[in-house]
Amino acid sequence: MTVDEAAAYLGLSKRYLYNLTSARRIPHKKVGPRAVRFDREALADWLRARTTDVPTRTEQEQAAAAYCARNPR
Repeated sequence: MTVDEAAAYLGLSKRYLYNLTSARRIPHKKVGPRAVRFDREALADWLRARTTDVPTRTEQEQAAAAYCARNPR
């Protein structure tokens, strides 16, 4: 995948994507001296590793109730 395709896939700007590649914080390959390419599966794994599930309100309330039950004042 090209930089344009990877940026669209990840929802990032090209500039930020270039910053990530120069800092070696995202998996990529160099083709020749300047061209950068990305593997879709490697990007999907990278994205999965950096996302977290947001609990529902019910899950938050249950966790708060459990915390209060364990830590009475």
